[in-house]
Amino acid sequence: MAALNLFWFKMYQKDHMLVRDDMRSTLIIRSIAAFLGSTGFYLALQYTDLSKATALYWTNPMMTAVIAYLVINESLSFIDWIAILVSFGGILVIQNPWSKGYAINRSFEDNIGALAAVGGAVFYAIA
Repeated sequence: MAALNLFWFKMYQKDHMLVRDDMRSTLIIRSIAAFLGSTGFYLALQYTDLSKATALYWTNPMMTAVIAYLVINESLSFIDWIAILVSFGGILVIQNPWSKGYAINRSFEDNIGALAAVGGAVFYAIA
């Protein structure tokens, strides 16, 4: 995407550094976070099931709400908090840590995939 954007700037003879100075670091952080979010999802696909990776990755609206509440003091209603708790409960149901023989039946790669999907969701929420 960066290469394509640079190509379009060059084609229309625009300076790609015309972004305000106070916004450059924000754009760089956002780009890195979006890259890490996408990387987390594709890494999760390598190590766990598609359905689990997708379900865990798309918890990013929940992550976005919590990060916005913590970082920029976004207000969340009681219903929003209930929805976040239900979403977190859904993550626990998907992971099912209470099954018998949890450590035996679950592989290390599956746990890495789940962590990558949730990490990707967090970074995607930051972006």
